[in-house]
Amino acid sequence: MAAPRTTTTATDGKPSKCPTTQHPSSRFVESCGRILFHLSTSQICLIRRLTSQSNSNKTTDQEDEYLLPKGRRNIHESRHSCAIREAYEETGYTAKLLPIDLLSRATDPGFDRKEENGGEEEKDEARLWRRVEETFMLTTRQLPDAEGVKLIWQFVGRIDESVEKGRGEEGFCAEVFGFEEAVGKVTFQEDREVLLEAVRLVRGTYGL
Repeated sequence: MAAPRTTTTATDGKPSKCPTTQHPSSRFVESCGRILFHLSTSQICLIRRLTSQSNSNKTTDQEDEYLLPKGRRNIHESRHSCAIREAYEETGYTAKLLPIDLLSRATDPGFDRKEENGGEEEKDEARLWRRVEETFMLTTRQLPDAEGVKLIWQFVGRIDESVEKGRGEEGFCAEVFGFEEAVGKVTFQEDREVLLEAVRLVRGTYGL
């Protein structure tokens, strides 16, 4: 005779001490972006969505939007690779990684608990890392109609000036601006905050 099955429900366990929100894979989407710096001219690339262009002899009265290049991550694709691919697809520019100095809570792979810290765990705190190629900003956004959340991972990069620019995505135009002008041009406040942080980090690292 088979033993009776025990059913465990989500309410049987001990609750976490920290406020927690969990999303199954069907309820979130990842997007990756890369702020593209043109280092030789101290400029930043934005993409302009051509909402005011003429279409079938009808011109809309909407203003064009200035956006940051980003897009959804493919299955099996790393976030770094996604950010580089999306930057190229949307702007036509080939991007390279741009190491920066930044504070991060990522752990040190060389941390030795036994020898240096008496078996203590590495503290969960922000540390200054020099010339690293890491996410500098994470944005979370509610999807329309309560369909879940979008996670947007932001990186910095530099335009590879040795490679000819490609066409970019139809309906968009890639343009470069000085740092302050780019911040003023970008349409959405959240993008401005991302851009300001990227500029601060790149200036702090390279003295631009």
